[in-house]
Amino acid sequence: MKNYWDEYNAKFITNEIPQLEQRNNWVAKYSNILQGCNSPILELGCGQGNTTAFLVDYGREIIATDISTVAIKHTKKSYGNKTKITTMQVDLENKLPFSENSFQVIVADLCLHYFTTEVTTKIMNEIKRVLKPNGYLIARVNSSKDEYAQKGKYEIEPNYIMLKDIPMRFFTIEDTKKFFSMIGNAEITETIIICHYEKQAIETCVQKS
Repeated sequence: MKNYWDEYNAKFITNEIPQLEQRNNWVAKYSNILQGCNSPILELGCGQGNTTAFLVDYGREIIATDISTVAIKHTKKSYGNKTKITTMQVDLENKLPFSENSFQVIVADLCLHYFTTEVTTKIMNEIKRVLKPNGYLIARVNSSKDEYAQKGKYEIEPNYIMLKDIPMRFFTIEDTKKFFSMIGNAEITETIIICHYEKQAIETCVQKS
């Protein structure tokens, strides 16, 4: 998985693949939560820093994590001069390297849909563990309505599909409720992201219960 994401991010960073994403500040609707954060903001799966670019404007310390060392080095280089950013290589399949009740806000943009049911459940429990009481997870995941949900080689398990190079989960609303309710009460909406094509996604804000 690390090798895949190192190669993927390196192609974008060196412009071998054109970056077509129209960056919209999707976290802006959660400004009150972000501005009221009383701890560093933990970003899971920061990638090339598309969401980090907006998080830094809130003036909070950011811990930007990703499995790809290429991605986190690029994020640090691009945005490290705006605010205090700590970058860290983190594999979501392993235990998060943080203590219980460490973060008031965790942001996870398009990074939680690559795992089996067993691993996704483990990740949700880990997020809940490191969130402070009444803390928030703000996240986006692929929707089952996305066109790529029909383009897989084969289905590994329901809604978890092997695409050309990588397995990917496409969440239904029911799946989203099932997984994210492990953390707390989830507000769920469906949206479209322009990222090489019109990607259908599900957005959720969960408060730890």
